[in-house]
Amino acid sequence: MGVTEGRSVPWYPQNNFQGEAAVLPGFDEKLHHAGAGTMDGVRGAGARAGASEGLGPRFRITRVYMITGLVFLGATWALLVAAAPAIAQGAWADSFPLAAIHLFVVGYALTTVHGALLQITPVAFQGRLYSIRLGYIEYVLMVLGAVAIPLGFLCRLWMITAIGGLFVLGAFALLLWNLGCTARTLKKRGEAFRSAWVFIFLLAVLILGVGMALGVPLLGRASLLLHMVAGVTGWFTTLILILSPRLIRVLVSSRHPGLERRGPELGLMAGTLLIAIGVSLVLAPGPGAGMGLWGVAGSLSVGIGWVLYLVAYGLLLFHLFQHLRYRRRRDLEWVIPWIAAGLAAGWPVTLAWGGGGVGSHGGAGVYGHDAACGFRLSRVGDCCIYGQNPAIPAVDEQVRPWARSGDSPGPEGAAGGSPGYDAAGSHRSGLVGFCWRCCFTCRGFLEWPGGVGLDRGGGRGIGVAGLRRGDVGGVPAMTARPRRICPRKLMCHKIVRFCSRFSRHPGGDPSV
Repeated sequence: MGVTEGRSVPWYPQNNFQGEAAVLPGFDEKLHHAGAGTMDGVRGAGARAGASEGLGPRFRITRVYMITGLVFLGATWALLVAAAPAIAQGAWADSFPLAAIHLFVVGYALTTVHGALLQITPVAFQGRLYSIRLGYIEYVLMVLGAVAIPLGFLCRLWMITAIGGLFVLGAFALLLWNLGCTARTLKKRGEAFRSAWVFIFLLAVLILGVGMALGVPLLGRASLLLHMVAGVTGWFTTLILILSPRLIRVLVSSRHPGLERRGPELGLMAGTLLIAIGVSLVLAPGPGAGMGLWGVAGSLSVGIGWVLYLVAYGLLLFHLFQHLRYRRRRDLEWVIPWIAAGLAAGWPVTLAWGGGGVGSHGGAGVYGHDAACGFRLSRVGDCCIYGQNPAIPAVDEQVRPWARSGDSPGPEGAAGGSPGYDAAGSHRSGLVGFCWRCCFTCRGFLEWPGGVGLDRGGGRGIGVAGLRRGDVGGVPAMTARPRRICPRKLMCHKIVRFCSRFSRHPGGDPSV
């Protein structure tokens, strides 16, 4: 046993069973003994060392996904610059806007979410990841799909786009297998299974996209809009809403048990299903589509679905703020309030997205128009994504310090083994990035039909600058290696501190 500042510490490195508790804030002693982040409560020293050995590779694979997503984000910025003339003319169906949108969604958003799920699922639901090697196979398929889909749009070769969609579909099929095997070790297995239904909407998005690329739209004119609604609402927004409160519960060590109930998840599921069914009915193929009984029933289904969805969204926000209120950790890192603020700001944005869909227009609502209307609604879709997007970089900031040093947290312990949030990057950089995102959201609202009509080039310039300023600042934090403390210097420092305690005299200079 060694002594450091009057406290007994074990002689073995702290990269052990307590490593996950040290690396991930919010794991207090009660959660630790309850089995959070452990190997099913195994207490042996060998088992504890084995648990820590799996922690580093899991952080490394998350870092690989995040860096790759940022690289694709840079390529998206270049495509947006090339697509500026077409976007200014409202030609959303042009190859460059389509390539930019899909590169952002698949290359950046889906890749980052994919890597985050490998890291967050064992933490939020308390278990261990089944296979990290399988995660690298998923990574290869995701990269191939993210490259092939926009390439097919640019070359106007739809078969390449369809093949890219199949690559992404294969990657998420492997992810489902990996997380399904992981579920056997989860202590909160019921909550995990209640959250797994969001993958149904991702599956629908991929199948509809591949069908349209092959020239076989499965739902006729409804395929395009359902492709967008299922992606923005059913998958992206819902996944953030389900995972964020649970992640906050772990990070702040909350005493609030509200998420054990099934209400919010069932409300989100019922709402998204009704929205999807309503969109399909309103734009059903055949003569007289969007008219008469089917159009009225579809609009009614969409309206009820949005009401249920927004109520469930509000309940999840309530539980999130209850976790912050009844937390055991008194000190909060600066990124956690930004996660909560981003989710809270997303509620009115989601309301605008839903209100635009059910608003009366021609008797059948906005959804009653032809497929080109989907691109018009994509402006509000952008707002819906970026209204909650502050939560995404905030989670990135939460992970970055450990993602770059989690492979070998040294024996320094409190002296530097567990990195602080200052190691992730400056607070000023993150705050400026969040403000740029807010500008992008406001730009989207002002360009909504009936708004003041901001200059499109200037507005999209603000949006692109917000993307670059908010996300590219994290590249050095992700790639730079942490500053290591020499073990010999650390040992000498501890010896000097220990001996100085016996050389001090009452009333003497404490610096001696």
